[in-house]
Amino acid sequence: MVDSLIRAESNGDAKAISPKGAMGLMQLMPGTAKEYQVSDPFDPVANIRGGARYLKDLLEEFAGNLSLALAAYNAGPGAVRRYRGIPPFPETQDFVQKVQDRYLSERNISSNLVFASKIQENAPLDKGSGKIVISGSPREVAAFLKFMRKDKPEGKNR
Repeated sequence: MVDSLIRAESNGDAKAISPKGAMGLMQLMPGTAKEYQVSDPFDPVANIRGGARYLKDLLEEFAGNLSLALAAYNAGPGAVRRYRGIPPFPETQDFVQKVQDRYLSERNISSNLVFASKIQENAPLDKGSGKIVISGSPREVAAFLKFMRKDKPEGKNR
C-alpha cells in the first residue's frame, strides 16, 4: 500500500515538492513532517517512516476503512470528518481510486474487486457486473484473499 501511495504522490521522486508545499516520496506537509518527527522530508527513509506512521494512524482513526484513510491522507482528516466520507473534491476522489487500483493491480488482484466502503449502503449492485464485494478491515480482506489463493496450482488464474 505504501508503494502504491508513493507512486501516486510523487512517482518515486524523493525530491518532489507539490504546489501546496508537500515534500518527498510520500508528500508530507510541513506540519505532518514535524508531527511525525521527520526532520528531513527529502530523506527517503525518514519520509517513508513518517508517512507510513501517518497512514497507520489514519487507518486507526477511520476504523480500518482504507478509502477514508487515503482520502484523509490527501485532503486531511478534518475534511473527511466534515463530509462524513470521501470529500467531493475531484483530486481526492481520483487519488483514492488511483491508489486502490494500483495496489490491487500490483497484488495481481482482479480490478473487478470492489471494497464495500466504496458502495453506498443501500445501492444495488448490478448482478451482471461481475464485481465481487468484500466487506471488512484491510487485514480481514487480506486474510480472506490469502485464504482464497491457497492451494491454487501455479500458472492458473487465481
